[in-house]
Amino acid sequence: MSQTKTQKLDIQQILNDLFSYLNPREKEVLKRRYGLQGNDQETLEKIGQSYNITRERVRQIEANGLRKLKKVDAIQKVKIDLDYLSDLVQSLLLQAAGLMTEGDLVGQLAGVHKKINEIALKQSVNFLLSYVLQDRFDRINRHDKFQDAWKIKNLDFAVLDKVIDALVKIINDNGQPMSGEELMKTFQKSDFYKSNEKVLLELCDLNHDKKLTLDEVLFSYVKVSQGIKQNLFNQWGLRDWKIVSPKTINDKIYLILKKNEKPMHYREIAAGINEAAFDKKKACAATVHNELIIDKKYVLVGRGYYALREWGYEDGTVEEMIEKILGKAKKPLAKDEIIKQVLDKKFVKQSTIYLALLNKKKFKKVEQNKYSLK
Repeated sequence: MSQTKTQKLDIQQILNDLFSYLNPREKEVLKRRYGLQGNDQETLEKIGQSYNITRERVRQIEANGLRKLKKVDAIQKVKIDLDYLSDLVQSLLLQAAGLMTEGDLVGQLAGVHKKINEIALKQSVNFLLSYVLQDRFDRINRHDKFQDAWKIKNLDFAVLDKVIDALVKIINDNGQPMSGEELMKTFQKSDFYKSNEKVLLELCDLNHDKKLTLDEVLFSYVKVSQGIKQNLFNQWGLRDWKIVSPKTINDKIYLILKKNEKPMHYREIAAGINEAAFDKKKACAATVHNELIIDKKYVLVGRGYYALREWGYEDGTVEEMIEKILGKAKKPLAKDEIIKQVLDKKFVKQSTIYLALLNKKKFKKVEQNKYSLK
């Protein structure tokens, strides 16, 4: 779909045209009930209080307004715009193997719609697809297996359900997150794939404009799954795993360090947590520092810099590191070798190591550029 064509989308105008068939109260009730102006959806009771009428009366006004919008003569007046919206949504869904999370669909539509904020766009799209174009699309409501999503009418929900179960089982049996490539290869070796290969390959032909690969189909399904989520390392795991969805500040610190693969200053770790936006909670540098100090899996390796102990870093000053290295070697070592070994354990400047070697109470220079314990 060309950029020129998609720029014609104007959800607000479609709503205005449709609502021109309603009386003022019906229009106001529907806008407030469904948050069509970007506000929170309001309850029947709250709307009733503002009009000094009962909840039941508000329900009747709402139902009457929806009935009017479903009448053919009303829809015919805005048929061109509604058909355009329908074609656009259908095209986006087909490009994603017939279904897409609500967030992804609204995000795609937001990219071609400049006259409405994202919250109002989300509420308006849901309203139009649910109550005006309800015969063309199906909504998948969030529950323990799926996120809020939209799908085309002829996509078999039972197949989607079984594929998600099979993918969850593969990841669960693996016991740790998997790369996309690993997940897809394992899926194609599974008994489920072998017994459902024909049905799965038919899903690749849903989009007649461009045949999809099986990987593209499966990734679309994975994105809709409530139980599967991608972590910071672009691996797929179960949503409730700490390495996928960290809950505590300690879990988040570990993931940020693990992703960085090298020591970080505690302020950088806090910034990394906030940038990753695991949730709405903001990380405070002081809180991060406290966690790093009290948990033994983190090692202070420089001024304010911390590393994971599993990387081989050790506690102690630079001088203590040098003493350990020379004591283990049981022979003089070249300065360059000492520096290299210390840097494997501490995150410091080379000049700091050299200054430590100048401590004549602990070390002595025995040959050219070689040192031993005194």
